[in-house]
Amino acid sequence: MEHPDGTGLVPITIGVLAVDPITAELSPVTGVRTNPETGVVIPVTLSSGGHKKRKAPVGMWSCDTSI
Repeated sequence: MEHPDGTGLVPITIGVLAVDPITAELSPVTGVRTNPETGVVIPVTLSSGGHKKRKAPVGMWSCDTSI
């Protein structure tokens, strides 16, 4: 990946700040994924959505607990 300062290429490292290709924000790297079309490894950052927590199903909160 490219160094955020533009000084050249650096290895993808978990926790290092990188420019997110989607949002163009500076964010820490949380993992990697492979582009299936090109086979290129792309860093996943916090701002790119790799950290989103799953939500409970809507019907779960309307359960009757008076049984």
